[in-house]
Amino acid sequence: MLVSMKFNVELIRDSKYYFICSINNALTDFLIAGLHFPSKRYAENRDREIVAEQFMDALCEAQSEAGHKKVIIAGDFNADPFEEVMLKANYFHALPYADIVENKRQRKVFGKNYQMFYNPMWNFFGDLKTPHSTCCYDSGGAVNFYKHIFDQVIVSADMVKYFDKDNLKIVTETSRGALADSKGIPNRKEYSDHLPIVFGIKEDA
Repeated sequence: MLVSMKFNVELIRDSKYYFICSINNALTDFLIAGLHFPSKRYAENRDREIVAEQFMDALCEAQSEAGHKKVIIAGDFNADPFEEVMLKANYFHALPYADIVENKRQRKVFGKNYQMFYNPMWNFFGDLKTPHSTCCYDSGGAVNFYKHIFDQVIVSADMVKYFDKDNLKIVTETSRGALADSKGIPNRKEYSDHLPIVFGIKEDA
């Protein structure tokens, strides 16, 4: 069941590409981060990796200060779930399997432990679920995916049980009009070249 809850919100980290807030309510204390990483049009993959390194350093500091590892990260990663910046242990380490993330929680790589995140956005890929993406473009290169999921939400192992993945949606229509056409292509002329996502937190874990 989803309920409306009152939150106490404190901004604890802020930069050009991300922010981190501490959230406190009757349900649980957790951290929520919003981000908008460098665009693929103007930056290289390594640029996003550098920002990811800086973000993860800031997040680990925030987790240490908060005394817990409950985290939700959402925003425009400007990378698909299958790209290295999303999967590598020293970056987001975000996997498509909630059970593995919740049970293992971290993974040791060359002697160092890295926390793991669950990425439910993998469920939108392919033809079995619509819409298939949050943005679309024809790169014209040797590899061309056409449809991309740059806008994502990922959660730490401690937040998997609170995350309501059944209510995770890519929004294509609002009361003001259609944000995308029947094929899920964003209406960039009137709104944006990206589609928003919505998600919920469960009352009972």
